[in-house]
Amino acid sequence: MVDVDAYSNRYDGFLGQVQVFVPNGQTVGSNAAVLAMLDRNRDATTASGNNAASNGQERYRVYTNAKNAYRNFGSSLGITYSFLKKYTLRGNLSFNAMKSNSISDIFVTGFNTPKWFTNLSFGNRKVVKNIGFSVAWKWQDAFLWESPLVTGNIAAYSTFDAQVSYNIPSAKSTIKVGGANVFNNRYIQHAGGPTIGGLYYVAFTVEGLLNR
Repeated sequence: MVDVDAYSNRYDGFLGQVQVFVPNGQTVGSNAAVLAMLDRNRDATTASGNNAASNGQERYRVYTNAKNAYRNFGSSLGITYSFLKKYTLRGNLSFNAMKSNSISDIFVTGFNTPKWFTNLSFGNRKVVKNIGFSVAWKWQDAFLWESPLVTGNIAAYSTFDAQVSYNIPSAKSTIKVGGANVFNNRYIQHAGGPTIGGLYYVAFTVEGLLNR
């Protein structure tokens, strides 16, 4: 089975954020406030300029509507292939992007979506009597994360999941043992967030409890 789709969106008055600097401890419109802004601009040419408070400025973001029209587009491809009766191979690939405008309106879109994302899985619910398995590999492209708390680049990462199941027909139940990110490849999903490692589990599932 092959599944393909594509989309394109256009937004007028897109809701996002602009970054604002105000004088730290100064009256807006006063000479001291102007000097604080000049100090910040001068320091920004010699340093990163991220420490706004040390430059006489406090930084924050406010929500507003964009002047420009914004467009995003993408597509995905999914393939499922079954063979030898019970084996299944699945894969999908997706692409998502936001088109840049030729004239910037100093606008933070907060799109926060990697351009490329893919996963590939292989499994068999009954590879031998009452025993099944599945494995999956996932990969995500690097992307820019924007939020009121922090803005930063998120590195690409990949994970490997695995699971083994044992079916107990007499008890109408299944025991599953597995893990997500079984190799404990630590990664970050968003800027300012924690690192994520492996998750391992044992699950016991009973089916048909409500059936008469």
